[in-house]
Amino acid sequence: MMRKTTRPRLAWAALAALAIGAGAGARGQHPPTPGGFATTIALDEPPYAFAVDVTAARAVVVGDPHRPDRTAVSVIDLRSGATIRARREPGQEVAIDHRTGRAFVFYRASEDQASADVFARTLDLTTGALLRTVKIHAAPSAVTVDEDTDRVFVDVGGGAEVLDARDGRLLPGIRCGAGARSMRAVDRRAGPVTIDVVARAITRSDGETLPFCDGLVVDARHRLLRTIPLSARDGVVEAPAGRVFQADAQDVDAADGNPHFPAQQGLVRLFDAWTGRELAVVKAGFGDGSLVVDWRTGHVFSANTGDDPAGVTGYTGPSVTMLDARTGRLLRVAPIAFAGAGPAGASAGKGDPGPGSGPGLSNFTVTLDQRDSRLFVANYYSDGVSVLDTRTGLLLTTWRVLAPLKVVVDERARRAFVLAGAATEHVAASDPWGWVPAPLRRALPFIPPPSPARTRMLPPRIVMVDEDNP
Repeated sequence: MMRKTTRPRLAWAALAALAIGAGAGARGQHPPTPGGFATTIALDEPPYAFAVDVTAARAVVVGDPHRPDRTAVSVIDLRSGATIRARREPGQEVAIDHRTGRAFVFYRASEDQASADVFARTLDLTTGALLRTVKIHAAPSAVTVDEDTDRVFVDVGGGAEVLDARDGRLLPGIRCGAGARSMRAVDRRAGPVTIDVVARAITRSDGETLPFCDGLVVDARHRLLRTIPLSARDGVVEAPAGRVFQADAQDVDAADGNPHFPAQQGLVRLFDAWTGRELAVVKAGFGDGSLVVDWRTGHVFSANTGDDPAGVTGYTGPSVTMLDARTGRLLRVAPIAFAGAGPAGASAGKGDPGPGSGPGLSNFTVTLDQRDSRLFVANYYSDGVSVLDTRTGLLLTTWRVLAPLKVVVDERARRAFVLAGAATEHVAASDPWGWVPAPLRRALPFIPPPSPARTRMLPPRIVMVDEDNP
């Protein structure tokens, strides 16, 4: 009789021990942290501007400048997730010099766009310390960091303010057109160089003229080493073979804040950089007017939202257009899959991202990794980051990231940092103990019941993605 009662008890005890061991093993597992970087870092408020220094493992996040009661400039350690520096102060544009370990934050002293003074603040990325604050003549429309000469060029219209990237000192500025002058510097590879400013202009077939200027870096033997874009206005980008591309972006009416699409929208124009003559017009698709050039493959990319009310392009749905950088010929239109299909759909609990007006942040942003010939498209409303091959224009994969705003790539380590906005995540019902037989489960009260489907709010955050194991 004793033998008959002991054996079932031992069997039940063995099953219970197995269940406990499995549960403990499941609770002890944690996702790996590649390279020692935190996989997700929550932010205190919606971001407006964002930059990453992968060498120093630091991120600089600027809050919404239109909310001065909450605006903060934060320096974050990407390995631990700790905030190195967070101060309630204005900020609108941020750039980083990876070689000197400096961050440059640009801001207006007040909301008055016409009369407010504009300043540039230099931060040490290691400690977050404020090194210098200088006044510049106008708000920047673009910032270019030339690490070889330790110079920061700030496009202020008609020329550029110049900062020393080592300590943030304001250097003599350079102007386009009449009165333009050269600037001397030391290139860490070529030694003494001269930066000559060249004023250019492109003329569209409709008669509109768009000026821009370049800094030509010339060595002591008068050899052209490279060109530094000093202005980035009206969707103008430079490409190989002396070509310039310009995209027609959607207009936003100041009265109602809604996008408007004139008849010429959705077009990308090709120009000769030296003569300014328009060479071709391509139906490329609707987007925010931003273009990306891969100089290695000789391709130009335009991300399209799929909106085409005027019927200019005929494209529907999000896609990426690839053009030949020399001829402007349309090579491919790659559809972008919706990563948010299903219960956690694109509009699940999300409103407008808000920081869409911030520099480099919008509902649809593009980042290039020239080393691996990859293009990353962050699509806020479809909850995904699409990865394309810049050699073929084909879609390779899509990462599921809720409300992505921008991607910054660490090319050497093959990882990406995705800035994401706040979102509502739909979590499906789950039962990790479903494998336990029902009779045994009823006899073991410590086994939790199945988790019902639910939703949870995700804060704005930085998500680290390993490209080899997303």
